Amino acid sequence: MHESVPTLPRKDMEFRLHGEEWTDPYEWVRGETEEALRLEEEYASRHLERYEDAARRLAEAVKDDVVESEFGIPQRQGDWWFVPDLAPGARHPRILRIRAEGMEPPGRDRIDAGDAQVLIDFDDVLPGSYVGVGSVHLSPCERYVAWTEDSTGGESYAVRLRELSTGREIDTGLDGVSSSIVFSQDGDSFFAVHLDSKNRPCEVTRHRTESPRDSVSVFQEEDERFRVRVSRSSSGELVFVTAASRGVTKNFYLVADDPSNRLIGIDGIADDESATCAHVSCGDGHFLALTVTSPSCPDGALLLAPLREDRTPAPREEWLTLLAHSEDRRLASALALRDHLLVGVRHNGRNVVLTARCADLGSGGARFTAIDPWGDADINLAMTPEWDAEEILVARTSLVQKLSLYRVRIDEPTAAHRIGPQPPESPVPYVEEQIHAKAEDGQDVPITVVRRADGPPKAPVLLCGYGAYDANVGRRYNPMLLRLVDAGVVYAFAHVRGGGEKGSGWHEAARGLGKPRSFTDFLACRDELVARGLADPARIVAMGGSAGGLLVAASLNADPAAFCGVVADVPFVDPLTTMMKPELPLTISDRKEWGDPLEDPDIARCIRSYSPYHNVRPVEYPPVLATCGSDDSRVSAVEPLKWINRLRHDATGGPFLLRVRSGGHVGNSTIDDGLREQALEYVWIADRLGVRLSAGS
Repeated sequence: MHESVPTLPRKDMEFRLHGEEWTDPYEWVRGETEEALRLEEEYASRHLERYEDAARRLAEAVKDDVVESEFGIPQRQGDWWFVPDLAPGARHPRILRIRAEGMEPPGRDRIDAGDAQVLIDFDDVLPGSYVGVGSVHLSPCERYVAWTEDSTGGESYAVRLRELSTGREIDTGLDGVSSSIVFSQDGDSFFAVHLDSKNRPCEVTRHRTESPRDSVSVFQEEDERFRVRVSRSSSGELVFVTAASRGVTKNFYLVADDPSNRLIGIDGIADDESATCAHVSCGDGHFLALTVTSPSCPDGALLLAPLREDRTPAPREEWLTLLAHSEDRRLASALALRDHLLVGVRHNGRNVVLTARCADLGSGGARFTAIDPWGDADINLAMTPEWDAEEILVARTSLVQKLSLYRVRIDEPTAAHRIGPQPPESPVPYVEEQIHAKAEDGQDVPITVVRRADGPPKAPVLLCGYGAYDANVGRRYNPMLLRLVDAGVVYAFAHVRGGGEKGSGWHEAARGLGKPRSFTDFLACRDELVARGLADPARIVAMGGSAGGLLVAASLNADPAAFCGVVADVPFVDPLTTMMKPELPLTISDRKEWGDPLEDPDIARCIRSYSPYHNVRPVEYPPVLATCGSDDSRVSAVEPLKWINRLRHDATGGPFLLRVRSGGHVGNSTIDDGLREQALEYVWIADRLGVRLSAGS
């Protein structure tokens, strides 16, 4: 029996821009997607039904490992550790509180021994079928706990607040805010950031904790290019308010215990600069440590701004340069502790942490030392240190090994002490390496490769990428991915231009008019894997999500025969229409990344030349598995819906499937739902590559 394929009616809408004309047969469906998405999900479910049992077994096999890796590291505050945990049979996590015994996070033995107190059990407090938790915050005074929850997946949150000693819930009346709040140091008030009609964080308000409806507006940003965030300094003395656009910030702060809520601007930040701030408090006085970037200083400089007696910053000419701009390293935000200043640096493809004593900063005699006990691995802070910390917890990350924790004394930065037992040696010899492909213009494009040392030549390959927004995609343990590698698949991640892996220039080279470089880089990485004998050219699946979905879909149009399958999660596949619609949530702010086709004819032609939706070719395409979120506020479900229907109409081959999940851009609200969706993708990938995944350990 012939299976009915969902088909959107074609109703041509005419577009005219800068003297060029085209028609769009599916744009009419924007705002009318509900029935079309229902039919797509039914069709995809019928096609994928044969993978369901294998996906269920895979999800069950890796669940414990995924929970351990996804929940991250317990966080320390005062005398307590706060531990995320998933109880047997639970849909949502719970937050446990365990009294600290030294620097090392508590192990499973203390939870099982009954030492843990349940702070929040989200199975008990989350209403409805879809609810996602944004963030959880304990007040510094340890009297209150607050969390934010999203009932649709649209990334608009409500604030929940509870008094710890009594369990009393305080009605905040707060919804339509961003995912994070900030408590004042005394816990008597908190700050929230409100969203406008386009889901843009735009206004900071301060609320009394015991009567949250008693509030005052602290800051409001009218310019739609800027998105507002709020944070508390490590000292607890300052609250930072930042309005950020792509590469530009407006920076303010207020003194946390000042009842007047006086907002102080950092006027020394120029209009073309971006800055992040940390508060340094030491014997010489108070300072701001600012990591500043600009067109002339794209990889950042670390500056020190003295604060005067009234806590306003000194003029720019009085600021000190702690770390000057250098093209061979990239500076991240600084973190100020009582005695030490820490700053992250990316150098020679690795993340390290530099430290200097705060007492030496004001004199200009600060000497920075690298916290780099291994010399060959990324150094990442595993948790935010306490204000008076003399030790930090760092993590070694790997795609094939579980995260390893180490304790490092800040004044002994080359010595690391492992926390917990040494994991047993893997019975499978893995190779985790970085190779390079030669781009069309001669640039070396890094490729992270993971494979079995005893794997076959010309193996099946899963090739992934992202390449946008200056993002630096690091290594993260993924037990489901490891099942693919164990089955003989080579995993490769192409660090194409548009990302930030090789500094700001790497991003700038594939922004705006340079965006097509991302796609030619990706195909060059594919060809390099074949040329080295690592890849069977007939068995390569491409996979990417969001802007990475644009990457793989545009590369697919450029060479449909290059891949035997494509997975595109919540893909940004109609950038032209989206960038032409300023009423959509991210269009205004994202024009810094993609360009403005309404104002710039060259940008309009460029985006139209690579837009996956507008460039489907009348040739054979491999099977495509796309996903969308029904309430995605970043990439509307209409984009993959239009793209999949155009593939069916204009191309041959396939099948072209669209999975529709409830919620938004970032996935499912429960661990089990997310695992099942991911497992189904991996089983589909394995089938396209001709391998079978083992659900065993």
